[in-house]
Amino acid sequence: MARIGREGRRYEDVRSFIGELYGPDLHAKRVGSLAGATLGTMTAASLAVALIGQALAQARGLKTKHAIKQVDRLLSNDGIDVWDSFARWVPHQIGERRDILVAMDWTDFDDDDQATLVLSLVTGHGRAAPLLWLTVWKEELKNQRNDYEDACLRRLSELVPPGCTVHTLARPGEDAAGALEALAEVLGAPGDGGAPAPSGRPERPAGAITAETLAAAVGATLPEGAIVVDEGNTSGLFVPAATAGAPRHDWLTLTGGAIGIGLPMATGAAVAAPERPVLCLQADGSAMYTLQALWTQAREGLNVTTLVLSNRSYAILNMELHRVGADAGGPLARRLLDLTDPDLDFCDLARGMGVPARRVENAEDLTTGLATGFAEAGPTLIEVLL
Repeated sequence: MARIGREGRRYEDVRSFIGELYGPDLHAKRVGSLAGATLGTMTAASLAVALIGQALAQARGLKTKHAIKQVDRLLSNDGIDVWDSFARWVPHQIGERRDILVAMDWTDFDDDDQATLVLSLVTGHGRAAPLLWLTVWKEELKNQRNDYEDACLRRLSELVPPGCTVHTLARPGEDAAGALEALAEVLGAPGDGGAPAPSGRPERPAGAITAETLAAAVGATLPEGAIVVDEGNTSGLFVPAATAGAPRHDWLTLTGGAIGIGLPMATGAAVAAPERPVLCLQADGSAMYTLQALWTQAREGLNVTTLVLSNRSYAILNMELHRVGADAGGPLARRLLDLTDPDLDFCDLARGMGVPARRVENAEDLTTGLATGFAEAGPTLIEVLL
């Protein structure tokens, strides 16, 4: 109930923001639907309709099928026109800036046979904040790519607030790389890459474990020289940003779309660099692919701290099923990707292979467990209930 109450306040914050931004153009019910889908997306860290609905149901105490239907209806609602909504979104993003730099980038989604063009505001920190975007079928791009780019540029020019100047480094068909090199020369920017993130750690978190407090706990404790193996999948979304200012470390991620690489990759990293601490961010579903790596860590006395992010589901596989339109099965089909009945006990599994383990249910214990794991020699496992 405490979580539902907390997420309820979060929902009201999201609804208030959307209402202030789009309220004059949208009916109150549409504002509510948009707020619910936004909360579901933030909670699920996924763009799959079913996962967004499940996360919304959990956050607000709704029935899952009703929440999924709510999200699905929103996406098919002709009353919400994304192209028109940019009229309020773009000025909000630009704010009081008087000079802006805009980047334009295409991303291909081969599995969906689509491509998305995004125009982003490049901030002073080097980050890209989306201003407007357009998704088209790839078959429509032939000989029309420049037309879509021009349409987005025209739309942006219509929406830039008065007094704000957009600086164009290179237009479609021009030498973009040469323009960037010329800009770097004018600014005196170093030619050997971007500047490192400023040093700094998040505060040690307190309270319930969420994706955000999990990330803060890692950022607050990550030691210098650490090797992070990231197979957190849907639960590790915020960790890279929370560790950007941590002491120098290396980051290893999934190769391609495979899962199950986290535990053996962490084992290999610890063998290759025995003097360095290794942190393995491991989703519970993919941990079951290669769990025997824990035995190797115990046998070799490897310095690996494993965080098992336990949401009791193959959430990433649910998302992939949705992408191919195969998520409408009955309870038996859904049960195939569920990790309950019986619940997996990763602490018992780890101890059975010789790795000390503990389970944490709040951010304080998680932070303490991480600090202890990094300080002690040999492997350890922390099961994080999400």
